[in-house]
Amino acid sequence: MITQIQIALCGILFLAILSYSFHNTQDITITGKWRNETDEQLSTIEIFKDHDGLLYGKQFEKNNDPKDSVVLKKLSYYPESKIYKGTMSPPGAGLTLNVTVTLINPSRIKIVAKKLLFSKTFYFSRVN
Repeated sequence: MITQIQIALCGILFLAILSYSFHNTQDITITGKWRNETDEQLSTIEIFKDHDGLLYGKQFEKNNDPKDSVVLKKLSYYPESKIYKGTMSPPGAGLTLNVTVTLINPSRIKIVAKKLLFSKTFYFSRVN
């Protein structure tokens, strides 16, 4: 026979495990500077959290001077799929792309930009 104390202890244990797993998923973030592994046109971006709580990405030139453009906009985290979704506006292109950002490991991200049936994938490594 299960007592109320055993049910309460199981509930507390479940909440502790759930809290621990949620805390661990929030420790790794995509904020910071990232260097493109393949495409020279998008050399380095810095992803930061703005006052609205969403993430944005600013592009840097090869000599680490920031450009005046924000290339990643309004990235929101979706915990069920473990991805960030937002938009991307390549400088000078005059178009807006849907973008997903996936954290592959703490030092590598994958960015997939899509417009209609076309997509392009970029891989970035964290800059220390």
